[in-house]
Amino acid sequence: MQQIDWDPALETGIDFIDSEHRHIVALANHLLENSSSEAIEAVLNELSGCFASNFTREEDYLQRASLPLAAVAAHVTDHTRLLSEFTEILYRASIDGCGTGEAIWHFLADTVLRHQRDFDIAMRQ
Repeated sequence: MQQIDWDPALETGIDFIDSEHRHIVALANHLLENSSSEAIEAVLNELSGCFASNFTREEDYLQRASLPLAAVAAHVTDHTRLLSEFTEILYRASIDGCGTGEAIWHFLADTVLRHQRDFDIAMRQ
């Protein structure tokens, strides 16, 4: 695992979205510095709130934007997929927590950044 450098190419130009995305990257990097069970629990709790807030705010924004309906539906569907994967990580953490820090990091580094690249930058202003 290596630090994730924020990529300005992922910016949407929408301040609240970009700020939330930077915060998610910072949480992933925090796991590199501290993967204690307490740090993992804190990151999981923080991510739960981040995802709920980010997805709700993005979906509200998408409803007001003049994007094609199919693009909005695909974006919302991907949020559902991300939440399902995150719920699986939460479940595994509740069972044994073993390897959870690495699982969270990979989820954030691969899955969430892919969502930003494939969906969120379509909102670019």
